Amino acid sequence: MTEITQEVQKGFEAGFVPKLTDEGTSGTYLLRGPKGEDLAVFKPIDEEQFAPHNPRSYVSSFGSATFRAGVLSGEATIREHAAFLLDHGGFAGVPSTALAMIEHSSLLESSNTGRREADTISCSTFSTPSSFYLDRTG
Repeated sequence: MTEITQEVQKGFEAGFVPKLTDEGTSGTYLLRGPKGEDLAVFKPIDEEQFAPHNPRSYVSSFGSATFRAGVLSGEATIREHAAFLLDHGGFAGVPSTALAMIEHSSLLESSNTGRREADTISCSTFSTPSSFYLDRTG
């Protein structure tokens, strides 16, 4: 995961910004490397369904009901990371996932600070780097 974050950082330095995906009901961003290649998926906790900064107009406060019964806004990030930590040996095929913080000026529009904390970075068919601080909990 560290190698991927370093490559995303190089992508930022090369001028590539987090790109909001076209689909979905949450904020999901593609992070690119120095050659413009997609390396990772970044999902800010405050842009989940019915979270405070959702970019798709599904806005509410943390702890609100979402489209998925039993999952409240702000919980999907934690659930995705927990699924990765519990997928010992990769038997369920959960993509590599880390809790991270990202800082990028393109995120200022929705967060006021440009900083996202305790969000997930998921590396499935991609790789991933950036101005992240990884919290390794396993």
